[in-house]
Amino acid sequence: MVYIREAHTSDVWQDPDNLDDKIVFASPKNFDERGQMGQICVAKLGIKFPTVIDTFDNATERAYTSWPDRLYVIDQDGRVSY
Repeated sequence: MVYIREAHTSDVWQDPDNLDDKIVFASPKNFDERGQMGQICVAKLGIKFPTVIDTFDNATERAYTSWPDRLYVIDQDGRVSY
């Protein structure tokens, strides 16, 4: 999994569901803050597979953007299989 920029930060657009779930974060100011947010995401969602953090310029997000879903499966050869 690639953790990309947080979509619903408190300083941009806070989703009411996040308020109910007490998930309230401001946009990170640097890569370390983004990494901390990614670690919280992995822990809260119980993710049990390798996860990396997108670069602070959001290169991965821009390369694979799609709406409304952002789910891609990359095979062992590095090809998009889904």
